[in-house]
Formats: sequence, structure tokens, C-alpha cells
Amino acid sequence: MELSILKTVGQIAGIGGVSLGVFLLLFKEVIRKKIFPMLDKEQAYRLIRLFLVLTFLIALAGLGAWVYARGASSTSANPRSDPVIDAKLTDFQKELDAFLYDLGATAGSSAAEYQNNTKFYRDASLALNSVRIRAQALSISESKYTYLDQQLRIMEEMIERFRKHHEEAGKQGLSPAFLTIFRDQMNDAMSQILTLELY
Repeated sequence: MELSILKTVGQIAGIGGVSLGVFLLLFKEVIRKKIFPMLDKEQAYRLIRLFLVLTFLIALAGLGAWVYARGASSTSANPRSDPVIDAKLTDFQKELDAFLYDLGATAGSSAAEYQNNTKFYRDASLALNSVRIRAQALSISESKYTYLDQQLRIMEEMIERFRKHHEEAGKQGLSPAFLTIFRDQMNDAMSQILTLELY
């Protein structure tokens, strides 16, 4: 009977439940013992008090182990980062790098002109917007996503300023120095966002 109680409590509450069950069963058994008539009141009191304190501490340690194990398993089950946001940011970073490389490689030709690259700006806007929407939804449960949303807005503004500069550059296109500066700024911004996302 008592083993089935421990089994049931263990299945429901794990280590902490077993500890609490053992505490209750041992306390019940100490009370039933016929050793107490052989002891004077002071000895019986000390024995019961010692047993209760030790059993309680063991049960408390078991509950602590259960709480610790439960906390450790919940953190490993819930990764710190959102895999969808990670994938979208990684894809965006690759597309941005390829775009900037192509602009640099085709500088001075019609391929580098703004009107031949408008698709990138539209795609970039859509990509960052979809990540921002996901970050806004996740910000309800984790405050780091509120900050991520702010960082993504800043990145969108950087892309928009770059787009305007590209449009104004006309047929001569953007200088390699300008592309390098912009690439460095975007890499810094992306690094900050990914650091925030991962930690």
C-alpha cells in the first residue's frame, strides 16, 4: 500500500513528491513505535523532534532538487532564441551581402543602377517587416523582443537611407568606399541583433 502511494506521488511530483511521501510515511511509523513507553518524556520529545527535523530537511532537499531539475529542464526545452527569427535574419544577411558584393562588382555599369535593383529593396523591406511582426508577437512573453523590434526598425531606416542614396546616385552608382561603410554598419547592426536574439 505504502509503495503504491510513493509510486503515485513520484509519478505526479517527481523527486519532491517522493521526498514528501517518505517524510509522511516515516513520521507515521515513528508515532506507531512502542519505544516511547521505555523513554522518559524529555528523551521521547528529543527523539521525535530530531526525527522530524531530519526528515523534514531530507524532504526539503528533495523538493529543492525537484525544483532545480524542473527549472533546468524547462530552460533546455525552451531555447533562448526563436528559430524562425534566426533563420530569417540569417537569410537576410546573406542576401544583403550578395547584393552589396554585386553592386561593388558591377559599379559603373547599368547593372549597378538603382532602377535595376529595386527588387532587393522591396524584398529587404518585406523580410525585415516579417521579422519585426514576429518579434512584436514574441515581445508579449519576453521583453528582449521589444528591444529587437526597435533594432529592426533602425535597420529598416538604414536600408531606406541607403536606398535613397542609391536612387540619387544615378548612373554612376555607389562608390566602393560607400558600400564598404554601409556593409560595416549593417554587419554591426546585425551582430547586435543576433547577440540580443541568442542571449
